[in-house]
Amino acid sequence: MDTSRDGYDTPLVGNAKGSLRMYTEETSQSGLIQTDGASDRAQISDNSSSQSRLAKRRKLSNKKRIVNDVAFSFALLGFLLMIIETELFIAHVHDKTDVSSIVLKSIISVTTVILIVLVLWYHKIHLTIYKTANGIEVSNLITPYCSTLTM
Repeated sequence: MDTSRDGYDTPLVGNAKGSLRMYTEETSQSGLIQTDGASDRAQISDNSSSQSRLAKRRKLSNKKRIVNDVAFSFALLGFLLMIIETELFIAHVHDKTDVSSIVLKSIISVTTVILIVLVLWYHKIHLTIYKTANGIEVSNLITPYCSTLTM
């Protein structure tokens, strides 16, 4: 395996040492590498902030995926409980005023409330990912994005 600095086997963002000197270096006529100290530090600072944004975005995406999976599970549970309650009523196993029917309806209501909370949490994570991806610090700047969602 060739480990030369041809750009094919080097990472695009960062390296093990945490500096991005290779992307800010310029090669002179003689083949020696010369760097400008001030622009080098600025470039490393910009890249480290983009690295932290990428890491935060990855963490938020994983969190969003987990919330989505849990919300799907609660939606499926509520749906199955509604079917079970309806089938038991149609089969005349219990009446609408029986304790078993009231317990099933209560569990369905609790899963619905949990599902609504999870959907709101999912939306909050989605907006945080949007802010992170676009480098927005203030939440008021994403109101045009929010208004398009409500249309």
